[in-house]
Amino acid sequence: MKNFIQKNGSEAEWNDAYCRLDNYLCALRILNPAQRRRIILRLLERTASRHLENPAHCPMALAMQEVNAVTGQWFEQIFSSRKRASVKGFVALLAVDAPEKWPAAFLAEEIPPDFQRALLECRAHAAPDLQVSSMVPQPFANPLPGGINLPDSLTNLARSVTSGATKGAVSLLSVMLSLWGNLLR
Repeated sequence: MKNFIQKNGSEAEWNDAYCRLDNYLCALRILNPAQRRRIILRLLERTASRHLENPAHCPMALAMQEVNAVTGQWFEQIFSSRKRASVKGFVALLAVDAPEKWPAAFLAEEIPPDFQRALLECRAHAAPDLQVSSMVPQPFANPLPGGINLPDSLTNLARSVTSGATKGAVSLLSVMLSLWGNLLR
Protein backbone atom coordinates (compact mmCIF):
# COMPACT_ATOMS: atom_id res chain seq x y z
CA MET A 1 0.00 0.00 0.00
CA LYS A 2 3.02 2.25 -0.18
CA ASN A 3 1.96 3.62 -3.59
CA PHE A 4 -1.66 4.20 -2.58
CA ILE A 5 -2.59 7.46 -0.92
CA GLN A 6 -5.95 7.43 0.80
CA LYS A 7 -8.01 10.53 0.34
CA ASN A 8 -10.48 9.87 3.14
CA GLY A 9 -11.37 7.10 5.54
CA SER A 10 -9.09 5.52 8.09
CA GLU A 11 -5.88 3.72 7.28
CA ALA A 12 -7.22 0.58 8.95
CA GLU A 13 -10.25 0.55 6.61
CA TRP A 14 -8.01 0.82 3.56
CA ASN A 15 -5.65 -1.84 4.90
CA ASP A 16 -8.68 -4.13 5.34
CA ALA A 17 -9.72 -3.40 1.75
CA TYR A 18 -6.18 -4.15 0.52
CA CYS A 19 -6.04 -7.43 2.47
CA ARG A 20 -9.48 -8.52 1.24
CA LEU A 21 -8.51 -7.85 -2.39
CA ASP A 22 -5.21 -9.65 -1.89
CA ASN A 23 -7.00 -12.69 -0.44
CA TYR A 24 -9.50 -12.61 -3.30
CA LEU A 25 -6.74 -12.66 -5.90
CA CYS A 26 -4.88 -15.40 -4.03
CA ALA A 27 -8.05 -17.48 -4.08
CA LEU A 28 -8.08 -17.06 -7.85
CA ARG A 29 -4.49 -18.38 -7.79
CA ILE A 30 -2.93 -15.10 -8.91
CA LEU A 31 0.34 -15.92 -7.19
CA ASN A 32 2.68 -13.25 -8.55
CA PRO A 33 2.93 -10.60 -5.78
CA ALA A 34 3.85 -7.82 -8.21
CA GLN A 35 0.85 -8.57 -10.41
CA ARG A 36 -1.49 -8.76 -7.39
CA ARG A 37 -0.12 -5.44 -6.10
CA ARG A 38 -0.62 -3.80 -9.53
CA ILE A 39 -4.22 -5.02 -9.76
CA ILE A 40 -4.99 -4.07 -6.16
CA LEU A 41 -3.59 -0.56 -6.50
CA ARG A 42 -5.63 0.01 -9.66
CA LEU A 43 -8.77 -1.26 -7.90
CA LEU A 44 -8.08 0.83 -4.79
CA GLU A 45 -7.70 3.98 -6.90
CA ARG A 46 -11.11 3.33 -8.46
CA THR A 47 -12.54 2.53 -5.03
CA ALA A 48 -11.12 5.73 -3.55
CA SER A 49 -12.85 7.88 -6.15
CA ARG A 50 -16.16 6.09 -5.40
CA HIS A 51 -15.52 6.52 -1.68
CA LEU A 52 -15.07 10.28 -2.12
CA GLU A 53 -18.57 10.43 -3.64
CA ASN A 54 -20.09 8.56 -0.69
CA PRO A 55 -17.82 8.41 2.38
CA ALA A 56 -20.45 6.56 4.42
CA HIS A 57 -19.70 3.29 2.61
CA CYS A 58 -16.99 0.97 3.86
CA PRO A 59 -13.90 0.96 1.62
CA MET A 60 -13.67 -2.83 1.82
CA ALA A 61 -17.25 -3.28 0.57
CA LEU A 62 -16.65 -0.74 -2.20
CA ALA A 63 -13.41 -2.51 -3.16
CA MET A 64 -15.20 -5.86 -3.46
CA GLN A 65 -17.95 -4.24 -5.56
CA GLU A 66 -15.25 -2.72 -7.72
CA VAL A 67 -13.40 -6.01 -8.27
CA ASN A 68 -16.69 -7.69 -9.21
CA ALA A 69 -17.51 -4.92 -11.68
CA VAL A 70 -14.03 -4.89 -13.21
CA THR A 71 -13.82 -8.68 -13.61
CA GLY A 72 -17.36 -8.75 -15.02
CA GLN A 73 -16.45 -6.14 -17.65
CA TRP A 74 -13.19 -7.92 -18.44
CA PHE A 75 -14.94 -11.27 -18.95
CA GLU A 76 -17.57 -9.54 -21.13
CA GLN A 77 -14.73 -8.42 -23.45
CA ILE A 78 -13.57 -12.01 -23.76
CA PHE A 79 -16.96 -13.68 -24.17
CA SER A 80 -18.61 -10.85 -26.17
CA SER A 81 -21.74 -11.37 -24.14
CA ARG A 82 -23.15 -10.05 -20.91
CA LYS A 83 -25.13 -13.22 -20.23
CA ARG A 84 -23.32 -14.98 -17.37
CA ALA A 85 -19.96 -13.79 -18.65
CA SER A 86 -18.35 -13.66 -15.23
CA VAL A 87 -19.63 -17.14 -14.30
CA LYS A 88 -18.35 -18.59 -17.56
CA GLY A 89 -15.14 -16.66 -17.13
CA PHE A 90 -14.33 -17.83 -13.61
CA VAL A 91 -15.14 -21.45 -14.46
CA ALA A 92 -13.03 -21.31 -17.62
CA LEU A 93 -10.22 -19.43 -15.86
CA LEU A 94 -9.79 -22.18 -13.30
CA ALA A 95 -10.65 -25.07 -15.64
CA VAL A 96 -7.86 -24.26 -18.10
CA ASP A 97 -5.45 -23.47 -15.25
CA ALA A 98 -4.99 -19.97 -16.65
CA PRO A 99 -3.12 -18.49 -13.65
CA GLU A 100 -0.38 -21.10 -14.14
CA LYS A 101 -0.20 -20.95 -17.95
CA TRP A 102 -0.76 -17.20 -18.39
CA PRO A 103 0.29 -15.63 -15.07
CA ALA A 104 0.09 -12.02 -16.28
CA ALA A 105 -3.14 -12.29 -18.30
CA PHE A 106 -5.75 -11.83 -15.56
CA LEU A 107 -7.30 -8.34 -15.82
CA ALA A 108 -4.65 -7.31 -18.33
CA GLU A 109 -5.39 -4.45 -20.72
CA GLU A 110 -4.19 -6.53 -23.67
CA ILE A 111 -5.73 -10.00 -23.55
CA PRO A 112 -3.36 -12.57 -25.10
CA PRO A 113 -5.07 -14.27 -28.08
CA ASP A 114 -4.13 -17.82 -27.01
CA PHE A 115 -5.45 -17.12 -23.51
CA GLN A 116 -8.72 -15.77 -24.90
CA ARG A 117 -9.04 -18.76 -27.25
CA ALA A 118 -8.48 -21.19 -24.37
CA LEU A 119 -11.21 -19.52 -22.30
CA LEU A 120 -13.63 -19.47 -25.22
CA GLU A 121 -13.03 -23.15 -26.00
CA CYS A 122 -13.67 -24.20 -22.42
CA ARG A 123 -17.17 -25.53 -22.02
CA ALA A 124 -18.69 -26.44 -18.68
CA HIS A 125 -21.66 -28.74 -18.95
CA ALA A 126 -24.21 -29.10 -16.21
CA ALA A 127 -24.66 -32.46 -14.56
CA PRO A 128 -27.84 -34.37 -15.40
CA ASP A 129 -30.90 -33.72 -13.29
CA LEU A 130 -31.28 -35.82 -10.19
CA GLN A 131 -33.76 -38.65 -10.41
CA VAL A 132 -35.61 -40.30 -7.58
CA SER A 133 -34.91 -43.98 -7.24
CA SER A 134 -36.10 -46.58 -4.82
CA MET A 135 -33.80 -48.94 -3.02
CA VAL A 136 -34.90 -52.30 -1.75
CA PRO A 137 -33.66 -52.99 1.79
CA GLN A 138 -31.15 -55.80 1.86
CA PRO A 139 -30.52 -58.10 4.82
CA PHE A 140 -27.19 -57.68 6.53
CA ALA A 141 -25.02 -60.73 6.04
CA ASN A 142 -22.37 -61.30 8.69
CA PRO A 143 -19.06 -61.18 6.80
CA LEU A 144 -17.16 -62.75 9.69
CA PRO A 145 -16.09 -66.40 9.74
CA GLY A 146 -18.69 -68.79 11.22
CA GLY A 147 -16.94 -69.20 14.59
CA ILE A 148 -17.03 -65.48 15.51
CA ASN A 149 -20.33 -63.82 16.32
CA LEU A 150 -20.96 -60.15 16.87
CA PRO A 151 -22.23 -59.05 20.26
CA ASP A 152 -25.95 -58.16 20.13
CA SER A 153 -25.32 -54.43 20.43
CA LEU A 154 -22.91 -54.42 17.47
CA THR A 155 -25.21 -56.66 15.44
CA ASN A 156 -28.08 -54.22 15.96
CA LEU A 157 -25.81 -51.32 15.07
CA ALA A 158 -24.60 -53.06 11.91
CA ARG A 159 -28.18 -53.81 10.84
CA SER A 160 -29.21 -50.18 11.27
CA VAL A 161 -26.29 -48.81 9.28
CA THR A 162 -26.70 -48.81 5.51
CA SER A 163 -23.24 -47.77 4.35
CA GLY A 164 -21.02 -50.65 3.26
CA ALA A 165 -17.93 -48.88 4.51
CA THR A 166 -19.46 -48.39 7.93
CA LYS A 167 -20.58 -52.02 8.04
CA GLY A 168 -17.02 -53.07 7.28
CA ALA A 169 -15.65 -50.76 9.96
CA VAL A 170 -18.10 -52.11 12.53
CA SER A 171 -17.22 -55.68 11.55
CA LEU A 172 -13.51 -54.94 11.80
CA LEU A 173 -14.04 -53.32 15.17
CA SER A 174 -15.91 -56.35 16.46
CA VAL A 175 -13.17 -58.72 15.22
CA MET A 176 -10.55 -56.56 16.91
CA LEU A 177 -12.56 -56.57 20.13
CA SER A 178 -12.92 -60.36 19.97
CA LEU A 179 -9.20 -60.81 19.33
CA TRP A 180 -8.36 -58.38 22.11
CA GLY A 181 -10.64 -60.29 24.46
CA ASN A 182 -8.89 -63.55 23.49
CA LEU A 183 -5.45 -62.03 24.13
CA LEU A 184 -6.46 -60.84 27.59
CA ARG A 185 -7.56 -64.38 28.64
